[in-house]
Amino acid sequence: MFMRRDAFAMLVAVLVALCAAPMGGASGQTGAGEMKDADAMKLRASGFGEAAGTCGLERAAAIDALTGPLRLAGLEIVEQASGYWLSVRVTTIPWHDDTCVSYVETGVFQTTRYTNTATLSERVGNVQHWIDGGLFVSARSGHAGVVEQGFRDLGQRLADRWRQDQAP
Repeated sequence: MFMRRDAFAMLVAVLVALCAAPMGGASGQTGAGEMKDADAMKLRASGFGEAAGTCGLERAAAIDALTGPLRLAGLEIVEQASGYWLSVRVTTIPWHDDTCVSYVETGVFQTTRYTNTATLSERVGNVQHWIDGGLFVSARSGHAGVVEQGFRDLGQRLADRWRQDQAP
């Protein structure tokens, strides 16, 4: 049992390091106006599998928590193709009988065309406009509520950034 707890502590430390590395100090940051022409975003969600279900996470409830603030801000979440997409990734690990760990990452991306200056050829690429996320560790019985609150907070931060980018 002692070895399993040490392995868990190491796993949590690695997940914390992964969370902190790309977003440390710059969580949710973009340049001003980068999402100015985004009036709709296509949703792409992954990671709501068996482990998430074991911890009580439901895709629909989590997505509703994330997109609620966006819809209130006036941003449309669509099923069909859009130049922008909202990526949602969830990684959940049930630990022992009573604990769950979830890493959540959300990002806004845009497909764009650009000219490669070295070859003067036209290319298509993806631009990341916004990214944010978090690590949530809680008792299994309340894990879904903790993660859904995290999604609401992420949705609110993205809605605030989107509103800021819409300003003249």
